[in-house]
Amino acid sequence: MSRSAAVLASLLATLGRPAWWPLALAAFLFRGGFALFFVPIVFLPSVLALSVLVAPWIMSLAFGRIDAEVVAVIGGGLVVFLAWLVGGGWIAAAMDVALIRLAADAAAEEGIGPVTATLSGSETNRRRRDRAIISRVLVARLLAAIPLGIAFAIGVARIVAVTYLELTQPADPSVPLVARVLAGATGELALIAAAWAFGEVVGGVAARRIVLGRATVARAIRGAVSDVLRRPLSTIVPWLVTTAFGATMLAATLGAARIAWSRTVVLIAGDTSEATVLALALLIFVAIWLAGLLLAGALAALRSTVQTFEEVRRTVPTAAGSGTETAESGGDQPGTFGASAHHRPGDWSMRDEGGSL
Repeated sequence: MSRSAAVLASLLATLGRPAWWPLALAAFLFRGGFALFFVPIVFLPSVLALSVLVAPWIMSLAFGRIDAEVVAVIGGGLVVFLAWLVGGGWIAAAMDVALIRLAADAAAEEGIGPVTATLSGSETNRRRRDRAIISRVLVARLLAAIPLGIAFAIGVARIVAVTYLELTQPADPSVPLVARVLAGATGELALIAAAWAFGEVVGGVAARRIVLGRATVARAIRGAVSDVLRRPLSTIVPWLVTTAFGATMLAATLGAARIAWSRTVVLIAGDTSEATVLALALLIFVAIWLAGLLLAGALAALRSTVQTFEEVRRTVPTAAGSGTETAESGGDQPGTFGASAHHRPGDWSMRDEGGSL
């Protein structure tokens, strides 16, 4: 099957299985996507208020002085961050494993690869093996994010320096502080974005190698890095296209939610006698916000499915290519009157064994 046909098949599989969307949404939110849904309801402080708030911290760090309050806040933040990184990452990895297996089975229904093998043994042993796979996926994701951590540390140092300079010697006071800081740290922000994209792609490929190929973390990471460098059309491009499309759609939805929330805030601060109008404004905001969650889940499921279909298409021989698959490996086997045992009723059999209508 060609790459474009696999992408189309993954799109149809995602649209036809809305039960995948909550799994993908959970993985997206636990990896930090929840922050995006606070954007419509959070208003940034003014430049003056922001300067008063961060100036003491920035100046203290810029001069190399670290007060006890700064240490306490930074230490508490690190504890919360690590708890989220491990706990939230583990839950997201569990959702990843479930989605990859479901998508691989859907790919088998389309004749792209074999059905995911069912783990043998008792229920306790299967759960133990599942936990081991999830843990390996989490470790692979964390290792793939190391370049992002390095780039983030470099970027934060640059942002602190630029912010201190703009607070003490502003280049153009008519330009908002945030815009001036972003302009002064453009290179570092681009580095962070590139490191994030690289880590996401490598982590995604490594996760599929672990789930589908039972690879160790080290082999999965090495193979993923090799795939990203040698096969960008099969690894980077699908991720970039689906991410760009998803970001555009989600930005439009959250922008509409922002407008609806701004209108609601104006009504709340104004004449409270307009109860019907206020209720309608709140209803519109909630509807748009929930639509954004639904859209995020669908788009995250699509991105995951596209990556899984491409990984299966690229690495697993199909029934048409080998002709030796058994029922356990997912090849077409005769069902009633020679119908396929794994495809949907009425599907075409790749070896012309189907007898059902």
